[in-house]
Amino acid sequence: MAAALWQFALSSYLAVLLNLNPLMEYDGYFVLIDAIERPNLRPRVMSWLGRELVLSLKRQGLSTLGNRRLELLYGSASILYVASMAVVTVILYRLLVQRWLDALLPGIVSAGLAWALAALVILLSAIGIAGDLRSVRRVSAAPQ
Repeated sequence: MAAALWQFALSSYLAVLLNLNPLMEYDGYFVLIDAIERPNLRPRVMSWLGRELVLSLKRQGLSTLGNRRLELLYGSASILYVASMAVVTVILYRLLVQRWLDALLPGIVSAGLAWALAALVILLSAIGIAGDLRSVRRVSAAPQ
């Protein structure tokens, strides 16, 4: 019973740490936007990265990044976080799901299904990031 309670406590602590992550829109994100007083930070930053960063770099060069350091840092960190979590998920799928499927199906079929699930995770992550970078134009046009 004690081991089960320790595992429950560990999973609860990990859930709290995940919830405090400011790179995703969980409680840590809302604490961050309240602390720096920048509402809708993630949609604005992702829209800026996807639509305005390249244009402003072409027009004015690196001098435009001086007053946009927070946006560049937060947006880059958010994209890298999603990409790294997709890679971790793929690795775990390959390790865990393929073993489970090996017990049920022939080896080549289980490997193919595990790769298909891994490709689906990568595809959905890329679609999510692309959607964040492209479709949030309305939020970035709102007054700050």
